[in-house]
Amino acid sequence: MQRTIPMLFIESYKQATDFYVDWLGFQIDWEYRYGPEFPVYMQVSRDGLLLHLTEHKGDNPPGIKCHVDVDDIQALIDEWNAKRPEAKLAFEIAPWKSKLLRLIDPFGNELGINEAPDEAC
Repeated sequence: MQRTIPMLFIESYKQATDFYVDWLGFQIDWEYRYGPEFPVYMQVSRDGLLLHLTEHKGDNPPGIKCHVDVDDIQALIDEWNAKRPEAKLAFEIAPWKSKLLRLIDPFGNELGINEAPDEAC
């Protein structure tokens, strides 16, 4: 096995790109549609993290949770707060002693952004 790529249901291409690309800084790697008016299936990425986003109703229910490990959560929070100050993002200390930020996309999917403590858990 090599990696896991979460597949997240989205209801709107525009809302998804506003959230993942414009705000969080992901790039669109590719997108596929059967035709111009069909739902999109696409891949976005940032720093080695890949996500598949799908408008196909049968692919996945909304409300998926993903755990994402990062090295510097504060740098991400600063970047994202600079783009959307009204978000007022801040991490919490999780029960497992990590710094944790829960981001919920417009479709109810949750990204748990996690920075592990310096010492092993």
